[in-house]
Amino acid sequence: MYEPDGSTVYARWTSHIVGNVYFHSIAVGSQSHYALNPYTYNRLGSPASAGCIRMTVAGSKWIYDYASTGTKVKIVTGSSKYPGPFGKEKTIKVTSSIHYDPTDPAVPDSTKKKDYAAGRISGYMTKSG
Repeated sequence: MYEPDGSTVYARWTSHIVGNVYFHSIAVGSQSHYALNPYTYNRLGSPASAGCIRMTVAGSKWIYDYASTGTKVKIVTGSSKYPGPFGKEKTIKVTSSIHYDPTDPAVPDSTKKKDYAAGRISGYMTKSG
């Protein structure tokens, strides 16, 4: 994707909404699955762009796979009392040493399980997997 300043950023599973607004995973500076800024990841759910809908890799891939061109998508402002039709996903937090999205299917489960067991990922997995 091209930023207003002319720079290029990469976001996986990008789906166009309107104009320069997209559904996408968190934008990063390179095409690597391991280029994610953990601070930016932990800000999911808070405003941080000029209108795009930032999502986990799993969420943006779901939109990409199941909402074909022309599909009407209603974007609503949720709250803790009314989180929207699908509810609110569990919040996943990562420590400063994690530079990948824990929902990314391209990252091996063995890596995610090791990092969860070490306390570097919270709110995503359970001890049994």
